[in-house]
Amino acid sequence: MKKIIIFKTDRIGDFINFSPCLRIIKDNLKNCEITMICSDYNYQIVKNYKEIDKIYIIKKKIYIDFFFIVKNFINKKFDYLFQMDGSKKSYFYSIFINAK
Repeated sequence: MKKIIIFKTDRIGDFINFSPCLRIIKDNLKNCEITMICSDYNYQIVKNYKEIDKIYIIKKKIYIDFFFIVKNFINKKFDYLFQMDGSKKSYFYSIFINAK
């Protein structure tokens, strides 16, 4: 099973524009698990997508989010990491996630 983690911490409209990509990923990688890291803004929409298997919410406090990322993802291995929001903070967090 392929494990995919996606950062999408921007606004709701940006996530809705991105959402067809989720369907494409699921169609092309039949046996995959998608983990979404989103913001409070996106969570109300993200939770309704059946393509997403796990959802994690990060807040706007960098120190708390950093410890959250390290605690939850330092020992997990992902096949793919997509940082889709262009946030410097997400780029920084992705350094600590074990992905090919």
